[in-house]
Amino acid sequence: MNPKLLANLASAMFLAGACSEVGESGRRSPAPNIVLMVADDLGWHHVGYHGGVAATPHIDALARDGLELHRFYSSPICVASRAGLMTGRYPIRFGMQERNVRTHKGKGLPPEEKTLPEYLDRAGYERRAILGKWHLGSEKGANHPLDSGFTDFYGTLHAGVDHLAPQNWQRQREGVAVRGYAADLLGEEARAFIEACAREQELPFLLYLPFQAVHAPHQAPSRYDSHYPDLSPSQATFARMVTCMDEAVGEVLAALEENGLSENTIVWFTSDNGGSVGPASNWPLRGVKATAYEGGIRVPSAVRWPAGGWSGGRRVDALVSYIDVVPTLLSAVGARLSNALDGIDVGRVLAGSEHVLDRELFTMVQTQRQLQAAVNTPEWKLVHTGDRLESGLDPAGKVELYRIDQDPRERTDLAGADPERTRTMRESLAEFFALR
Repeated sequence: MNPKLLANLASAMFLAGACSEVGESGRRSPAPNIVLMVADDLGWHHVGYHGGVAATPHIDALARDGLELHRFYSSPICVASRAGLMTGRYPIRFGMQERNVRTHKGKGLPPEEKTLPEYLDRAGYERRAILGKWHLGSEKGANHPLDSGFTDFYGTLHAGVDHLAPQNWQRQREGVAVRGYAADLLGEEARAFIEACAREQELPFLLYLPFQAVHAPHQAPSRYDSHYPDLSPSQATFARMVTCMDEAVGEVLAALEENGLSENTIVWFTSDNGGSVGPASNWPLRGVKATAYEGGIRVPSAVRWPAGGWSGGRRVDALVSYIDVVPTLLSAVGARLSNALDGIDVGRVLAGSEHVLDRELFTMVQTQRQLQAAVNTPEWKLVHTGDRLESGLDPAGKVELYRIDQDPRERTDLAGADPERTRTMRESLAEFFALR
């Protein structure tokens, strides 16, 4: 097996036998609360600190006061990203890497896959809530959020639902009629959850807040009708959605501050993949959602934990991935891991004691006929595009090589100029594909 994949597994297995109260920051403190917020289809250029036209003061503040993860990578599609975020494992290992996983037909996260809330249950986190979009299973299978380690659920199991008149929402397992704009409802519920945990001293807690915004259909509440008058109608609606979601993020940050929880709460914000076609923008990156180019997988992300030293407005340039979220959080809380993960603990990088991660990150997206896959290193990136084959990568597929640290826009293909590097990186990608 590829040595970098083995190194990742070794790191996770080492942590399995080393449970400590001291995190990577070297500080000893009570276990932190965890708030993980995930936007839906939020592209690189959609946040203010990347020059986006939509106002995102609260997300910008999180990056300014915490850490901007400048090279954070997701999967190209939302189901795979959510599966990796919850498990710390590449979704290719358990059948959730493909473009369309039919979660509404009973398919979803396999029950044997351990999730972040299940790990945290063992670590003493009694309240573990998901508020928002699950998209990893349905009531037809044994993969409801409450079967996957969460104690509280409010939101939808499905994707692409109406924002203005939310339908098919549940509270716990029961259907519930809700009225209002989806992002507003989630912000209000998140505030109520935080206040209840603080009031009842149900600490530490996990709050997983996967927004539906800014996924289609593109709809914004009427109170934003006067916002962004200089944009086209579709762009204005999209920008209003981004700003409304940012206000919900602000509700969360305000609730933490008002209840004295900001210092020892890990707040992590990211997107499940890059922006889709239409009014979305991943500029200046190439590609969109459902591609392995940077615009499909490199997304806005910021994290803050003052008590752990994850603060100060620094920009982190090391490669960090969606599969790193679980091992990093578990290490921060001193939790014991029980199975081998693909992600690694990046706590030392977030605390500033390390600055470079020599690693490979893999991704893949496939349709019925085509497959696109990529491998990123700190300096290089290889992209393979070809027919979908069950036996391996298409030998006749197109291969592109980029010096990604100098060419993040993927403009200059160096595959012909560096055939040896192209060959070895393609071999690494083939080994990743073989994990299916």
